[in-house]
Order: sequence, then structure tokens, then C-alpha cells
Amino acid sequence: MLFKTSAQLIEYAEVVAGDFFAMKATLLAAEEAILPNILGNTIYNNLNTAVANATNEADLSESDKKLLHKCRKVLGPYFAYRYAPKTAIKVGTIGAVRHDSATQKSAFQDQITNYLQANMQECEEAIEALYAYLENNVPAWSNTDEFKAYKKLFITTGKEFNDNFNCESPYKNFIAMRGKMYDVEQLYIKKEIGETVFAQLKNKHLTVNPTYTDKEKELLVMIKKAIANLTVAMSLPYLNVRIDGNGLSVINLFNTSTNDKDKTRTNATADDINILARTAADAGNAWLMEATNFINNNKIDFGLPLIVEEKVTPIETRSAFGLV
Repeated sequence: MLFKTSAQLIEYAEVVAGDFFAMKATLLAAEEAILPNILGNTIYNNLNTAVANATNEADLSESDKKLLHKCRKVLGPYFAYRYAPKTAIKVGTIGAVRHDSATQKSAFQDQITNYLQANMQECEEAIEALYAYLENNVPAWSNTDEFKAYKKLFITTGKEFNDNFNCESPYKNFIAMRGKMYDVEQLYIKKEIGETVFAQLKNKHLTVNPTYTDKEKELLVMIKKAIANLTVAMSLPYLNVRIDGNGLSVINLFNTSTNDKDKTRTNATADDINILARTAADAGNAWLMEATNFINNNKIDFGLPLIVEEKVTPIETRSAFGLV
């Protein structure tokens, strides 16, 4: 476990120092739920072993210290996010009871919601910082399946998605739309820009800190704008619908949120969704057309053959060879 004491934990998590033993179960569950899926099992286990064996963290290697700091910045707020709902009640022989005292009262539901959302946002930002650190500073990470999953798409992070399609909660939206983003790349982008150029860009993208030509950089700007917009257009019909054991359900049209940012908003109607989907699709297609025109105007830069116009054989000559 990457935290050994409550003193270490409160440096990274907005929680009150308390019984560390009581926190360990949630802390370990949070750690195992998130860090191996980012680091890969080998790097995670090696770091865990180094921390466990170190009598003093000052004895850790510089690389382990830096990685540990980045991991704790992810784990601290994620632990707070998972632990806070549990602290509202105490479970004992008399059942579940609310935890109040003469000097401390339980938080209101909207306060808890705001606290959870703030911690999750901090965790999401720390995750993206950890990904960037791994790519730039941990060579072994490039050999993991987790690296391949991270680089699977041209747009790799919520921040990058937001740069190409500005929205609220870009990290959550990015995660929710990743499946459709893969569809967009494979079914639309590859077909329109051609498999040769697509493979050329993708192969470079799958390397650590890829080096692109100036023309490739220009093209990627257009492609990412197309991907982001078309992904939104394709994802919108799915985001309002949930499939579970009870079948299909949609978001309740009556706003009952206790979150301050959501209280003044209501759910989009079908017309609102259609307008956004149409607008995003139009923008995506426009950027995709820009990308294909750019490729056609710079074929040599992308290693594509120039198409030589076929010379039409005069009728009389064709007749001479029996090709009327």
C-alpha cells in the first residue's frame, strides 16, 4: 500500500486525521481499483514493494519518489471520494446510525455531493498528469498493455478532448465516449483520409513522444477536430439512455439535483439533442473535408503518388486497333 500512515494520507487527501486502521480497507480498495489499471501490474507492484521495504521514504530512489508522489496525488482524492459516503453513518449491533455529536453535525446532502465532485475532479486531473509523467519519464511503461490502451486513440486525454470540443466535465465525457471515438476513427477517419495516411499517423502516434513532420502536425489538428465533433454527434443518442437489469431508462426530466451547478439547469429535450448532434456532425464533416483536401494538396509530403491524368486516345487511333 502506498500510504503507511494517516499523516502521509492527509498530505494528499482532504480528510481529518483519524484511525488509519479503520481507513485501510477503503484505501487499499481504492488503490487497487485505479493504479494497476494506469501503471500496469509490474510497475505498480515494483513501486509497492519499494515503499513497503523502505524504512524511510528518503531512502527510495529519486525515480520512485517522483512516481510515488504522482500516484499519491491520484489516490488521495480518490480515497476521499470513496470514503466520504461511508463516514455519514456508523454500523454496529444496533444497525446503521447517523454520526452526530454536540459539536459536530452531519453535512447536508448537497455539501457531500459537492465534496465528492470536487475530489473526483482533482483525481481526474491528477490521472492525466500521471499519464503524462509515465510517458515522459518511465521507459518501461511503453511496453505495457496500459500504454497501448492509453495510445489507442489519437485523442488521449480529457484535456485534449476539451481542447477540440469545449464542454463541462471533459474527462467524464471523454471516458463515456471512448468507445464511439474508436468507431469514428475506424469507420470514418480511416476511410476518408485513406488507409496509408491513417496508418502512417497511427504508427507514429503509438510511439513514445512521437515526432511528426510539420505537415503531419497540421493534418492532425484537423483530424482531431473532426474526431471530437463526430464523436459527440455519434455519442449523444446513447448518453441519455441507460441499459441495466430493468431494461432501458432515460434521465428524469424533472431536475432534483442538490448540486449548486446543476440546480439552475434542466435536461435537454429531444430537439435540443438533435440540434447539437447535427451541429457537431456538420462541424466534424467540415473538418474532415479540410483534412482530405489538405492531403490531396500535399500528396508528396505524405508519400502518396501523384495521380497522372489519363490521356484519352483519339477516336481514329482507337479505331485502328479495333477499339471503337
